Amino acid sequence: MSMSGDAARYAYSWGLANIEYMCRPMDGDIERILDRIGAGMATEAALKEVLHSDYDDLMQSTVDYLRRPTDVDALSERFFTTALLAVRGFALLERG
Repeated sequence: MSMSGDAARYAYSWGLANIEYMCRPMDGDIERILDRIGAGMATEAALKEVLHSDYDDLMQSTVDYLRRPTDVDALSERFFTTALLAVRGFALLERG
């Protein structure tokens, strides 16, 4: 897949926002989603099974999440956790 620098930055930012939203309660949703994807399940099917929502629901929930105010400490902790989970996700994709 080839995209311009601006499109790539947007795609990365939007993807990160989706991951941050799914990590918000720290209850393991993202791990269960990644485990299912790593086992060969389609991404949307994994979302439906774990979050009980589809892409449209996820997009709207992410927008709502981004509109909420946050403090700097919570943002830093969320970013650190998101980064760790992203590394795990990339490792699963590389194994696949």
